[in-house]
Amino acid sequence: MGGSRLSREQVTAILAAPDRSTWSGCRDAAMLTTAYNTGARVSEITALRVGDVLLERQSAMHLNGKGRKERVIPLWKNTATELRT
Repeated sequence: MGGSRLSREQVTAILAAPDRSTWSGCRDAAMLTTAYNTGARVSEITALRVGDVLLERQSAMHLNGKGRKERVIPLWKNTATELRT
């Protein structure tokens, strides 16, 4: 597959696109920010359970990937804020 990558400006525009004044916009912003922060596959994001997201002292996310591979990804401060919201 080709290795086209988005520029920082393009990523910033995508992350800023959801309308955070609506419930669905907040949801979309949280999903996009989480996907960008963690590098998770869509299947990993959709399989998340509330208990997989740690938002206390050290924010992190438990992901279950292909081949039953488990990993813990630290969350950026802005990602944790989006998820708390």
